[in-house]
Formats: sequence, C-alpha cells, structure tokens
Amino acid sequence: MASKTLLFVAFFAVSALASVEPKCDCGAVFTNLRAVSDDILGFFFPLAFAESEVEGCAVRETHELAENLLYKAIVKVSELSGTPVPHITERPFALNCAGLKPSVEKFDVLVKELEAAHAESVRCKCRNTALESLLVRLSGLYHNVQKSIGN
Repeated sequence: MASKTLLFVAFFAVSALASVEPKCDCGAVFTNLRAVSDDILGFFFPLAFAESEVEGCAVRETHELAENLLYKAIVKVSELSGTPVPHITERPFALNCAGLKPSVEKFDVLVKELEAAHAESVRCKCRNTALESLLVRLSGLYHNVQKSIGN
C-alpha cells in the first residue's frame, strides 16, 4: 500500500512539473523577438553614425567596432534563423579604446536576449519573420558602416 501511495505521489509531482511550462502565445513571442531586434538596431545606430568621439574614442574606431559587432550579429542571426550568411567579410579588429568596452558588453547582453527570445519561438513552434527582417536591416547597416569607413 505504501508503495502505491508513493508511486501516486511521484506521478502527481511529475505531472505538476510538466504543467509548469508556460503556455505558448506566438503573438507575444513575435512581439518579444521584434522588441529585442529593435533594441539591437537601436544599439548600433549611435555607433554606426557617430560623427564625433564616443566615450572618448575616435570616430573611426567607433565605426570599426560597429562594423565588427555588426558582422558578429549578422552571423548569429543567420545561424538562428537558418538563413545563409549574406556575403560579408570579417576584418581584423582590436579594441584599443576602453571607453567602448561597455558597448561590447551591452552587445553581448543583447545577443543573449535574442537567443532567449529565439529559443522561446522554437519551443512554441512559432513561425515568424522577425529574424529575417533583422538580418536584412543589419546587412544594410553593415554596408553603410563599411562605406563610412571607406571599405
């Protein structure tokens, strides 16, 4: 009798844990993914279009950082979306100005947020176009930054 009771309690506990997983709402998932995408684009604009020093760092280094991080973002979004990486080339880059280090840290946080939002989309089996749209916008921004650097 005790073993049947223990088995029942174990079954109930496992059933309760299984129902803890949040319900899926693809509209909310898409909205979240789109918000993170907008945050990423908003992050890049001050770096990509800087016309004067940023945090004590030269405009050229700021633009080169934007180009480097845009490359990384494009590769990550391509990976997440299953879309081939557009024809872009990674150039060597070394961050020399400490004033831009917080930008690199912020970028890393945004990438983690994007990965989490994408994971939720996959978990819920939501079909959306937010990543494809982000990829197009990042690619356009990447090419604009390259022009401003003179590449």
